[in-house]
Amino acid sequence: MERGSVAKRGLKGQPCLVERGSVAKRGLKGQPCLVERGSVAKRGLKGQPCLVERGSVAKRGLKGQPCLVERGSVAKRGLKGQPCLVERGSVAKRGLKGQPCLVERGSVAKRGLKGHPCPVERGSVAKRGLKGQPCLVERGSVAKRGLKGQPCLVERGSVAKRGLKGQPCLVERGSVAKRGLKGHPCPVERGSVAKRGLKGQPCLVERGSVAKRGLKGQPCLVERGSVAKRGLKGHPCPVERGSVAKRGLKGQPCLVERGSVAKRGLKGQPCLVERWRGKYSERVLLVLTEARGEEYNSFTHEVKFFPKPNLSKCEIDTSTPHHQRPFLHLKISQLQVQKVKKSS
Repeated sequence: MERGSVAKRGLKGQPCLVERGSVAKRGLKGQPCLVERGSVAKRGLKGQPCLVERGSVAKRGLKGQPCLVERGSVAKRGLKGQPCLVERGSVAKRGLKGQPCLVERGSVAKRGLKGHPCPVERGSVAKRGLKGQPCLVERGSVAKRGLKGQPCLVERGSVAKRGLKGQPCLVERGSVAKRGLKGHPCPVERGSVAKRGLKGQPCLVERGSVAKRGLKGQPCLVERGSVAKRGLKGHPCPVERGSVAKRGLKGQPCLVERGSVAKRGLKGQPCLVERWRGKYSERVLLVLTEARGEEYNSFTHEVKFFPKPNLSKCEIDTSTPHHQRPFLHLKISQLQVQKVKKSS
């Protein structure tokens, strides 16, 4: 069936060519062949339903690809197992094995690799996604590559950097969300910068400031109005309002700090709580031997309002009557209180 130009021969098992307004070249085994309007559609190979091309040049697709839909520019070849390229308004570069390939509007979408459904890109540049990622959705800036097993990036209004293994990746509005690592659902970030979360963390929810990275096993940071620094292994992490909570280390339920500074504690210590009274500061150091649930809330509250600041050491356990316990539901093995002159 031919109108307005030349339809060349189709081979075994092909319904052959429907051609309007230009030249459709031959299709090979098992392809329903070419529908071509307004330019040149080049040959498709084994098992491809071939090319639909408008307004430019669609280059060859290879084995098992439904081939190219191209408008307004050049779509380059897709390889094995890809449904190939949908391209508008710029250049979509090749996708590799097993990717449904590129949807690109208004800029350049670079190649996606094995097993990715590939980039969806609007208004800027989406860089390559790697193994097993559904790839990039990018609006208004640059989404950088996502790695193994991530559904990749959703980015609006700035830059979302790469997410790694097993992360659903980044949702970013209005600033920069940096990479999340293994097993994190990744950052949700509005209005500032959320830095990377590591293994096993559900990552960062950050509003209005900077939340720094949390490490293994932490549900990570909820931060409003200041800076929460990193918590380490096994902490439920900092909740910080109105000041700075510094890092807690292994085995601590971490810091809840309001209105002052909690300094770092080491293995088994719930850290230092300090507040200034005139020229002097009360520094309280505790060794926490037992804490359950949300008891660290009571702990930090009671430290601030410690009723006997003249004590240098004491032993308190859960058998102490409730009204005599300044530290609710906690076993404390050691306590030191120092009065230190405030430096000028």
